[in-house]
Amino acid sequence: MAADDLSTPLERQKPKARRRLPDVMPPLAAFVGVVLAIFIGWVALVNDPLGGEPVGVVAISRALPPHGAPQGAQAQSAQAPEGENAGEAGAVQAAEAPANGPLIIKVPDVLAAKAAAAPTVLLENSHYGDLPRIAADGRRPAEVYAYKMKAIPAAGKPCVAILVDGLGLSSELTEKAIADLPGAVTLGFNPYGDEVAALVEKARAAGHEVTLQLPLEPFDYPSNDPGPQTLLTGLPASANMDRLHWVMGRATGYIGLSSYMGGRFLGKEQALAPVLTEIGHRGLLFVDSGVVPDSLAPKIGAASGVVVALGNGSIGATPEGQDIDTALARLEDEARHNGTAIGVSRASPLALQHLQTWLRGLQDRGITLIPVSAAATRRSSAT
Repeated sequence: MAADDLSTPLERQKPKARRRLPDVMPPLAAFVGVVLAIFIGWVALVNDPLGGEPVGVVAISRALPPHGAPQGAQAQSAQAPEGENAGEAGAVQAAEAPANGPLIIKVPDVLAAKAAAAPTVLLENSHYGDLPRIAADGRRPAEVYAYKMKAIPAAGKPCVAILVDGLGLSSELTEKAIADLPGAVTLGFNPYGDEVAALVEKARAAGHEVTLQLPLEPFDYPSNDPGPQTLLTGLPASANMDRLHWVMGRATGYIGLSSYMGGRFLGKEQALAPVLTEIGHRGLLFVDSGVVPDSLAPKIGAASGVVVALGNGSIGATPEGQDIDTALARLEDEARHNGTAIGVSRASPLALQHLQTWLRGLQDRGITLIPVSAAATRRSSAT
């Protein structure tokens, strides 16, 4: 030991300990940081406000009728298409309650669950959204999403189908039509509505079958313009097909497309034939409103195997109550003479009011209300 070193052994060790402390701190701090990060991440990601305490979960949902199913007592006997709305038969599904701790009840969004139940096998993804298609097992959207009837009346029984077109632009009017009209009334939606997809889903949840309007070139275009996605006789087939797909992608769960204007387009076979072929290729039907006397849709549809439901006149074309009643009376006469009649009504408060009154006494007058899909099938069976 040096002569001038008067420190004790313990004092001589202290500087060495201080020199090792900086070497120990970085790994210790890193370890603490990792533990803290794991804890914060667990708290942020795990939605468990009870800290892991055991719970029982009961999913409560309101049982809805299948798309197009009758309401009321008839809805109980209606069968949903295979693969659709699975699990809705039991309205309440309960897990075993825990011995200790709270019982959590979750009420799902009924309409969201309804939309999620749409069979993906009937949908084809595109840059315009989901487009309808025929499933690999042969199921067609026109059949899967149709209003379900126990039986289509025999050929000798007069039947009337009603399509209320132009819905989706006014939420208030659309909600009224969905709630007030019988489920057998088919509802048609304008593709330009901001909430068309949600309103279509509400209509289906209420039991209606639905169609989408297809804007077609009228005689006086562009003075009378059905909108930016109008199919035109002067466009190449590829451009019209693109516009057709835009309309198809606006919603899901519809049985077909209905003509919106179209005086010129429905009379041009070169423009109309590819469109009808594509509609049929996707398992849909086409509703010709019947306001164009020279429409080629029935002829082209028959030649190409596409189901075309031809309307027997417009209801509510003029804003006069007497005119609406006259059109409805003519529809009855058509049903009695030919067995089946299809009326296309404009969506207006006045038309809905007169339509409701007329429908209430229809059965007593010996005429059965059927959906458009059934009217198309009935006419096809008769030919």
